[in-house]
Amino acid sequence: DRMVILGNLLGLGVYEAMNKIAWDKAKVFGAKTRELKQEIGIHNATIKSYGDPAGEMEQAKADLQTKAEKAKEITKERDARKLELLSLQEAQERCNKLSESISSLTVKKAATGQNRGAQSEIIKNCRTVLDTEQTIMKRAERYRELEARKSELIEEAALFGSKQLEVSKAITRASALESELATAKSKLQREQARLAEHENTFGDAEILRNAEKYQDAKSSLDSMQALALEYQEADQRVQAAKTAQRDAEREIEENNGRIISTRNFLGKDIAILSDNCGCINIEKADCKFLAKAKASKGILKEEEEKYRAKKAELEHILARRISSVAAAESERDSIPYDAGKKAEVERLCAELLPYLAKAEQVKKKVNEIALVRASVENARSNISDIEKRLTEANVEASRAKEELEKYRGAFDENKKGSDEMQMLSHWIEQEKQLPVIRERLANATQRLSELDLQMTELDTELSEKQLELSKEIPKTTSLAEKQAEVGRLDTQLESIEGEIKILQMNVGALTQKMEQIGKLKAEIDVLQRKECDAAKETADYDILKAAFSQDGIPHQIIRTIVPKLSATANTILGEMTGGKMGIDFKTEKVMKSNSKKEIVTLDIFIEEYGKSALPYLSKSGGEKVKTSLSVILALAEIKSSTAGIQLGMLFIDEPPFLDGDGIQAYCDALETIQSRYSSMKIMAITHDPTMKARFPQNLDVVKTEHGSKVIY
Repeated sequence: DRMVILGNLLGLGVYEAMNKIAWDKAKVFGAKTRELKQEIGIHNATIKSYGDPAGEMEQAKADLQTKAEKAKEITKERDARKLELLSLQEAQERCNKLSESISSLTVKKAATGQNRGAQSEIIKNCRTVLDTEQTIMKRAERYRELEARKSELIEEAALFGSKQLEVSKAITRASALESELATAKSKLQREQARLAEHENTFGDAEILRNAEKYQDAKSSLDSMQALALEYQEADQRVQAAKTAQRDAEREIEENNGRIISTRNFLGKDIAILSDNCGCINIEKADCKFLAKAKASKGILKEEEEKYRAKKAELEHILARRISSVAAAESERDSIPYDAGKKAEVERLCAELLPYLAKAEQVKKKVNEIALVRASVENARSNISDIEKRLTEANVEASRAKEELEKYRGAFDENKKGSDEMQMLSHWIEQEKQLPVIRERLANATQRLSELDLQMTELDTELSEKQLELSKEIPKTTSLAEKQAEVGRLDTQLESIEGEIKILQMNVGALTQKMEQIGKLKAEIDVLQRKECDAAKETADYDILKAAFSQDGIPHQIIRTIVPKLSATANTILGEMTGGKMGIDFKTEKVMKSNSKKEIVTLDIFIEEYGKSALPYLSKSGGEKVKTSLSVILALAEIKSSTAGIQLGMLFIDEPPFLDGDGIQAYCDALETIQSRYSSMKIMAITHDPTMKARFPQNLDVVKTEHGSKVIY
């Protein structure tokens, strides 16, 4: 740390910046070198993973030639067999065509036979229908007669339906009125029963008297409830006073227990002071046992006095609390509260409470009687009205029934005719179909003749095809064997062609691998050249790192300045101390953990006349001040003389670690500096009045109400 500070003071910070730049550049090129090495390694691993594609290529080409020759031989043999198979297939094809023709003729013959049967069935059905032509005409004529009569009866039948609906409505209305009349009569009976019940006043006077008794008992009970609450509060105060009394009695017992425990504990020591303890002069005895016994006796006396005082206080408190209990009991007993009487009144209230509701019902009876009477009169009026409307409904139903019977005959005849027409309707359809059936019979007869001729022609052609097929069948006996042989050769050829295809794909893949290996090797050459360049750059920047590091150029500069700094500082320090103190700078030291390794450092040792040299940090405050000032002034002198600058002012802040001797040494050092640099003005900043008293000139800065003020 001292080396860094000294370098900054000497203006060597530029080397630290250059060292950082060199570090950053070396880091960048080092990372680039590692990336290139890694990429070269990946390329080499890829080339290795490809194996020996050139050798594999030669083997694949040899295998490919062998397979191609074998495929050529099989192809030649297969083509010869295919020529033989072609002749057999042509014969088989002719057989197939003949078989298809025979099958087609057979199917056509069967279809013709079915068609012939269908035409025969049509002829049969048509003749059956035509045999019943007279019956069909007769039934169709009957249907038209009924249809004409239905047109004559349709108006009267429609009136019958309308009257029938009118009768149904009248009967329904009469039935509803009868139900309404029964409901009204039932309601009248209920209202009459309610009226009789309300007009019965037996026991009402007794109910009202008991209700008045309940009100009197309830008023008395409310007064007793207030007394009960007052008595309960007074009883709670009595219980609280008794609890306080028991607390006071318990405190007295605890106080008695504590003094007994103290007497028992200290009594063992006090027992030593008895007459037979063997001590010649107990009062002047100074042994530890008797001293402790005498002390315990004094403590017991103090505790006895405290006990008596506490006992008197507690007994006084107990007396007050006993008096409080008596006063509370007297107050409670003065309340005129009788629990038995209260319970009796509560029982009476419970017995009379139901009469309160009954009394309310009695009071409501008068109004309810008037309402019920009005309801009875209303029900009677309603019954009279319903009976009147019921009579009218019955008369209307009778009239509608009489009119209904006028049209019943026409309605029944119309219904009977409709039923018969429904049964005869299909004869009308059959009458319409008679011309169609005659035409169908003629067509079917002609078609049957044509089909008989077609059947004869089909039989002749079928015989000719069957004869030709019997001649072709012997020519196809070895077709299956030839097909199997050609199939076997095709399979072999297909297998070999598949193997050839795989070998060709392998040759292509190997060719691609060899091309890829060539590309990778070319890339490796480029990458290796780049790696060499990056490694060279890294090495160059490593050299610059070492040159600009603390151990490099800055260290060499400091080493050249340290002798001059040491000589100037020792001159100044000698003037300060009269030649009694000196200073030594060491810029290297051997590590304690590794004696073979030296490191850059800046250790400062203070030499004092007649004593061994010690590190700066182990010296006192005054010695540190003189040494620090000498080094600071030496640095200032070296820098100013190097730059050609004359020192004119020196500002020194007060060191924070000075004791009394240190302050005096500090002041001595300032006076020495003044004598060494007579033309330089020195301003020392301090808060210590002792230091200020050493110098004739002072500038005091004081705080006032109007701001800071300078006093010269």
